[in-house]
Amino acid sequence: MLSALLILIRMGPHYAHTFFYKYLTELNNHATRVNLKDQSIIIDANSFMYFIYNEILNDDKHKNRNQILTTIPFNYDGYWDYSKQVLNKFKQDCSDVLVVFDGVFKRNANRRPDPERASSLHVTEFNGYQSQLPLLFRRGFIDILRELDIGVNVARGEADPMIVRLAQDRNAYVVAADSDYHLYDLPQGYVPLYFLKLKALKGSLYQLDDVFTGMDAKGVALWASLIKYNFVKLAKLQNFLSRTLAYDREKFESWLNSTEPDEQKRNLITTEWLLLRFIQQVGSSIAYTELIELIALDDRQKFDQIRSNYINVIPEASIKTKNGKALPAYLDRLFTTGNLDHTILNILISRNVLKSEQVNNAVYFQILRPIIQILLLSDCSSTELDNDSQKVTFNNQLYEPLAEIKIQDFPSLDEISKMSSADRKKWLVYCVQHALQPSINMNDDEIHDDHLAWMCLLKLWWHKGKEQTLLKKSALYAMIVSYLTHTLLHEHHESERSQRHKKITTISEPFLRYSKRKLKKRFPFDMCSVLSQKISKHGSNHFENENIKGDLHEAEEFYNVFYVGYQLFDSPIIMPKVHEYISTLTYELAIAFTKSNTLTRNIRKRLFNDNLLLMGLFEEIKSWVEQVYQPNLNANESDCK
Repeated sequence: MLSALLILIRMGPHYAHTFFYKYLTELNNHATRVNLKDQSIIIDANSFMYFIYNEILNDDKHKNRNQILTTIPFNYDGYWDYSKQVLNKFKQDCSDVLVVFDGVFKRNANRRPDPERASSLHVTEFNGYQSQLPLLFRRGFIDILRELDIGVNVARGEADPMIVRLAQDRNAYVVAADSDYHLYDLPQGYVPLYFLKLKALKGSLYQLDDVFTGMDAKGVALWASLIKYNFVKLAKLQNFLSRTLAYDREKFESWLNSTEPDEQKRNLITTEWLLLRFIQQVGSSIAYTELIELIALDDRQKFDQIRSNYINVIPEASIKTKNGKALPAYLDRLFTTGNLDHTILNILISRNVLKSEQVNNAVYFQILRPIIQILLLSDCSSTELDNDSQKVTFNNQLYEPLAEIKIQDFPSLDEISKMSSADRKKWLVYCVQHALQPSINMNDDEIHDDHLAWMCLLKLWWHKGKEQTLLKKSALYAMIVSYLTHTLLHEHHESERSQRHKKITTISEPFLRYSKRKLKKRFPFDMCSVLSQKISKHGSNHFENENIKGDLHEAEEFYNVFYVGYQLFDSPIIMPKVHEYISTLTYELAIAFTKSNTLTRNIRKRLFNDNLLLMGLFEEIKSWVEQVYQPNLNANESDCK
């Protein structure tokens, strides 16, 4: 499981995984095991998500399928099922579970740069794919935590200090895939995911002394600060350490020669080993006295601050905006509980709107413009409205959103925090209307809140995304069928199955005014099973279509952008779960639909078995999203063959 190894060492000191686990702990005969049943644990969300994603990609049971899991795009239902299974095991077996996410922070300018070589982790890929999570993976992960009622906490800065402090305060184990946790004095210890059997929750347990034998916390902090940070050039540090007489030199060099052919990696691991042995030999006080002389006078205060942060761990206590103001209490509450997108804070702190991969479509800025205006008004006093603090950067261009409005046009954040959910919903819908102007009427009065967010997403994507080709229409219809399948035909809870045997009330058009729960009661269990199988079978193909894939990737981006406004207005309606919005089924159905010349009839007959409710819902959704059928689509019939 090579790629799992790569993730683990990406976050801590360079090559720490190799040095710590393949040499030091082997040399020290580390054999401590732990059973996390009935224990309190804190999970590092960032490393945990990468680890889980990597586990999914490397799951052997999928290797012989016709479609290898690693090649299936939009597999959010698969991610959901596996992640939920793992997290539910922690929830059921552990006495207390808290998951902590990174907040907003800048990489320390003194950090040593990543090694620049072909095999560097900076460019390593998962089985040939980009070493980053799918775009909506984090959204789905948080949805699972909410559904399982697992505690969520978002740090105001980097997650590591908060996790360490919480572990110390709660006497909890830290579960993560980040070798940085070997650098802290944890009361219960660190349990690396790489060595944890997820089905049994049994694995290796590491205390500070298991890696840094005979060293106190000050010595470990000194080692970490010199290795991770560039206060002393490696060549200078190596020259100083060359006089160190290590008792295990012969064994270390033999291991290194047989393990690591890469010269750069060998060089850095050797420095880590020599520094460790030097501090062990002379003690942390003498080591500090001698090593501090290698650091420039102007840098010593910064170095001492970093070193002390490993000993006296203090999480970031507050977030400041660009104008030096404290983050408004309303936003701070939403953010620290995992209910506010980082985009909001980036606008307030740096005036940057969206990440680089999301800035290709100007409509994203249009969707967010009212939100940006509300945020700028909260941070800029009347005397600051003429300076650069009211400008934002989008797609490498400067904009002045406040120049377009009157201050009284928008509510303050304090007013939003006191609004009813109905009023917050109106403002969210206003953001959608603002992006759809001038020609498209929302007409959303008879759409239940269970469906409205999802339908707004489809409407934005259909009208403001890429051109409306026949291929895109196939993707649209696939998204509708997939949504109806996931929300109405799939079983989720035993309670829902029993509810379906109760007396069913009559419903009539328009069907979209009814909740998912009420609509779901109209489908007996046996009917759900038959229809789900028919729909899944229709979508089971082994073809690729890059145009369809591009349309659905754009749909992912619209979800992310819409989510920003959805969270600013404190989730006033029901957001579709990621796998309800887009999934492998969506992609495969879209490809299958491109083969049909009578698409609507095909859906009615072959997928829905002429079910009047499903067809009624399909037609209502399609009509609302498309609004007016446009026959002049920019595609040839051959595109759909």
